[in-house]
Amino acid sequence: MTSFLRSTIKGQSKLSFTSAMDKHGPKPAYLYSQTNHTLDMLDEILYQIKQFSSSERESIALICSTNDVFYEVQQYLYDKQVAFALMGKDSYLYQLHYVLNLLVYPRLILDKQLDEETERLLRYNIVPYFDKAQISKIMQLAGDEGLSLFETISSEKLLTQVTNDPIQRYQLQLHLNISNYSGHLEKGLSKTEKSGKVRA
Repeated sequence: MTSFLRSTIKGQSKLSFTSAMDKHGPKPAYLYSQTNHTLDMLDEILYQIKQFSSSERESIALICSTNDVFYEVQQYLYDKQVAFALMGKDSYLYQLHYVLNLLVYPRLILDKQLDEETERLLRYNIVPYFDKAQISKIMQLAGDEGLSLFETISSEKLLTQVTNDPIQRYQLQLHLNISNYSGHLEKGLSKTEKSGKVRA
């Protein structure tokens, strides 16, 4: 809407006005909930967000009326493992999520048996992401074969039972290459882990 108004006022271009014109499919303008039912409201908001395209999801802002609501929403999004950014202070929870995603690599370099770290790698670090069904399939294969999740996704034979998407497979290989790094870095990371400096 802003771009449309600016271009019209300045006479620079003729943009088509699509905001609030139902050009992207039906979407609610307002959502109501009972007082003190913030999380119920948030559940519905997250459901509605899933109906949007990926580009539209990047342009969503949640505005909280009080600090209490802000902290409640922040904690809830973190518990639901929903990636988000904060426009303001007290962003430690937001930072923690991404720090943990970064720590996946040194931890897997040190120990390929850390299934929790491998699962985090698949869920958050690889685009296109591995969805719940794919991760469940990987876990099933790992259990059947007596392998770690990392060993399972490193097997071409087993991976073909999970995904045939060439882009997803290519992106996965890039991340596996990082996690398979060895050498002087491994010794340095081991010392750092023991000192507690890389713990979250």
